[in-house]
Amino acid sequence: WLYLLAGITYVASLFYVLLLRSAWRLELQAYLQLLGDLTLVTSLVWYSGGVTSPFSIFYLLVIALGSTLLDRHAGLRVAALGWLMFATPILGLEGGWIAASSALPTTPASGWQGVYSLAIQLFGFLAVALLTSRLAEEARRVQQDLAARQDDLAAPQLPRSFTQSAWRSSPEPYVFRRRRLL
Repeated sequence: WLYLLAGITYVASLFYVLLLRSAWRLELQAYLQLLGDLTLVTSLVWYSGGVTSPFSIFYLLVIALGSTLLDRHAGLRVAALGWLMFATPILGLEGGWIAASSALPTTPASGWQGVYSLAIQLFGFLAVALLTSRLAEEARRVQQDLAARQDDLAAPQLPRSFTQSAWRSSPEPYVFRRRRLL
């Protein structure tokens, strides 16, 4: 199953590259790629242990990417969708409406431990979305400020009173002479 997942990831990456070259509705492409990434991460987490999977950290990367590329609301949507994709198989297994995979423990987390684990995951997903979007917004604002100030620095303007007083104080204009080197 791991080779199948790697193959699907490779094909999805090729599809994303071809789609990006077309420059067709870039925001929709970003959502499609984030949905595909969440699906791949969910399948990896599902087959490697569910709640106890060490690969659940990859959800945070997808959420951070969504918050950075798009905006705060998109990051929160990606976080909520990621949590739903994480929690649905676990709740389905606990409720008995999803059959256990051979790689997935039959009781990953039960009772309060399962609820606590899902609540912590939800809090972490939303916190990453909010913090990453805040950093991205601040970086965009600073970039705009720097671009505006760069235009001001490109053509420095001395105050008119300063240039007039400098010419009045010198008795004659500066004369530059070329020296010959021996």
